Amino acid sequence: MKKARPGSRFNTFSFFVVLFLLIVALYHKLPFTFYQQDEWQVLGSFMTDGIQGFLSSYSFSLFNILAGKGRLLSIPIQYIFYHYFPFQVAQAAVFAMLLHFLNSVVLFVVFKRLFKNI
Repeated sequence: MKKARPGSRFNTFSFFVVLFLLIVALYHKLPFTFYQQDEWQVLGSFMTDGIQGFLSSYSFSLFNILAGKGRLLSIPIQYIFYHYFPFQVAQAAVFAMLLHFLNSVVLFVVFKRLFKNI
């Protein structure tokens, strides 16, 4: 087992802090935007048809799931945001920024393990 270099944990932590600040700086205006066309369509479908209409707008075939159209995780997340925060984008925007940060952390860990001998 390889010993950690002195200060490597601090370097990793400072990298994550810089990464978080970079994401906040790039997306700082996102919580102040409003719905775009596709969000209006899905929100309107949810408000008129309820959860049944919301779920029926998605196709759960294996091809659509593999092609990226099946969005199994986004359906409950969209339902929560449209149900509890209708016409409010700030909560979804902050959640999207958090997912960007978590995705960056996962990629950092994967690449660090992949290239640990370099």
